[in-house]
Amino acid sequence: MYPEDFDGIVAGAPAQWWPHLNGFTVHINLLNANATTPGAVIPTSFFTTLNQEVVAQCDKLDGVADGIITNPRKCKPDLTRVACGSTNSSPYVNASNCLSDSQLVTLKAIYTNWTSSNGELLFPTVEPGSEFGWSQTVNGIPYGPAPDFFSYQVLNKTSVQTLQINETELQRLTAIADTTDPGHSNAIDPNLKPFFKRGGKLLQYHGFADPLIS
Repeated sequence: MYPEDFDGIVAGAPAQWWPHLNGFTVHINLLNANATTPGAVIPTSFFTTLNQEVVAQCDKLDGVADGIITNPRKCKPDLTRVACGSTNSSPYVNASNCLSDSQLVTLKAIYTNWTSSNGELLFPTVEPGSEFGWSQTVNGIPYGPAPDFFSYQVLNKTSVQTLQINETELQRLTAIADTTDPGHSNAIDPNLKPFFKRGGKLLQYHGFADPLIS
């Protein structure tokens, strides 16, 4: 927007698609706050176990056993290994620390990109290997500013509100935020030519294990 303000920019873990990041934050927590399917919620205490199993499955994809998943996009973990009663059970689970069929459905949904009712990508989901941070971001309570963004910026509420929402309403409000861009919080204009034309340099980095911004 202001290409002459800076000669160089370092953008670390940029949250530039603000309406959709906030929408995804609410969406993924709706998945793990399932009020319609008994026993579908995954306790946050399980996420460490899950991370151990996912890393164990995908660590060596790069040929090195170092406890790091170098390219999570190549990691396709067999989630049935953390299921209760699995015939190929993970060494990290036991009879009191495993997932039921309903919880496994929730887990697979968490690993699935957020899409609209007509199949349009709304936001990419978290990557395999980020599970160690899910206790803060996928605990059934939308993380950080997401609820307030929809209550006060999108709906323009003027009194204290607790966001009550379902998936249909969430997608509707996200579409409104796309149109109105409240607070001009989006930074998704791909035209950086004026910045680069005057010699500007841009360095952008992001961690694959980020449990929030995918």
